[in-house]
Amino acid sequence: MKKRVYLMTAISAVAIALTACGGNSGSSKSGSTGSASGSAVSSGSAATGSAVDNGAVIEFNSSDYIEKLANYKGVEYTKVDTVVTDAEVEEKVKEFLKNYPEKITDREIKKGDTVNIYYEGKKDGVAFDGGTAKGTDLNIGSGSFIPGFEEQLIGLKAGDSKDVKVPFPEDYFQKDLAGKEAVFAVTVQDIKRSELPPVDADFAELVGKFKTVEELKADVRGRLEKSAKFKSTEAFNNEVLKKAIDNASVDIPEVMVEQKVDQMVEEFELKLQAQNMHLHDYLEYTKQDEKDFRAQYLDAAKENVKMDLVLEAIANAEHIEVKELDLQAEIITMARNFGADPQEVYKIIMKERRIPMLVQSVGRKKAAGFILSNAVDTNAKEEKAEEEKAEKKPAKKTATKAAAKDEEAEAKPAKKPTKRTTKKKEDAPEA
Repeated sequence: MKKRVYLMTAISAVAIALTACGGNSGSSKSGSTGSASGSAVSSGSAATGSAVDNGAVIEFNSSDYIEKLANYKGVEYTKVDTVVTDAEVEEKVKEFLKNYPEKITDREIKKGDTVNIYYEGKKDGVAFDGGTAKGTDLNIGSGSFIPGFEEQLIGLKAGDSKDVKVPFPEDYFQKDLAGKEAVFAVTVQDIKRSELPPVDADFAELVGKFKTVEELKADVRGRLEKSAKFKSTEAFNNEVLKKAIDNASVDIPEVMVEQKVDQMVEEFELKLQAQNMHLHDYLEYTKQDEKDFRAQYLDAAKENVKMDLVLEAIANAEHIEVKELDLQAEIITMARNFGADPQEVYKIIMKERRIPMLVQSVGRKKAAGFILSNAVDTNAKEEKAEEEKAEKKPAKKTATKAAAKDEEAEAKPAKKPTKRTTKKKEDAPEA
């Protein structure tokens, strides 16, 4: 049930984070999810939508709120090429070391060790939500558990069990547990030494079947370079889209902002529920009222609404079409992101009549892709200009040489024609 609710919220707010999209939704490679729309959907349909105000559905058209679209084609940006240093590679290898500590079988737990434990917590003899876990790693001394919990494990060995008695803090976010004593039945599965192993050929083979440390570091460098490239592209997307959106003048409707805030708050609530928390408990714990809490989302909500409206208007202006394959691909992507079956997502969308919302979302993504595909990298622009300049120089030089040669030829006096002399024939001897 929780998974379905989470999916529903994701579907409702699917366009909130458009800055990370690549634009073109492409085509389905995983089979059909069913007929989502029946035919191609024009950009005009993608540029309309609805909002809910006090239970009433309000239809809107993005063009009604766009005062001006400007400079969304040919947006200039500077793409930063990131270089992975040797120091970064070394640091990443050290992080690997932390995942391969040596297991201990012959001594007791001490501060700094990492232990793997099973535990079950009870209050007044009754197990409570979130109080049970199997195979949890805990660094002794990290302070990540309830105060007093970690200290009571010091001195135990692998295989030992112990009842750990600790009181929950008075300001604990779960009111039914705040200030109450709980008993955790803890079993130590294993202990891992805090000292790190050496970086050698054996470690390289342990990490990834690498024959040498050099092979390991080369693999790490490749992964870091791939990650750096992704971050650079993401920064490019953000910069270009922000510029295109900022260039537009938009009258942002308040009802849409409130609706966006509702979506964002609902998403936050679901995250809390995954941690066995409720919004009212969180507000009490952080000493906030609901009004102040919602106010934190206003600026982000306004930005998102403006982006939605501008992208929809661009989709309309550029006659961008949302096709059935686009919708299928989006459904498959959503399902993959949330670990669900595409058919399940499709059924939810159809049952809740969210096809128009899906069309809007895909239309905005394709509009974002249009902006990105027409952006101009200033670095590439300068490089091209330099190349063109370099190509022109030799040609100019050659032309100058030819002109100089012609001038030289004109300046020189013409050579006198060679005088031909004919030798007189001697008189033939008389017979």
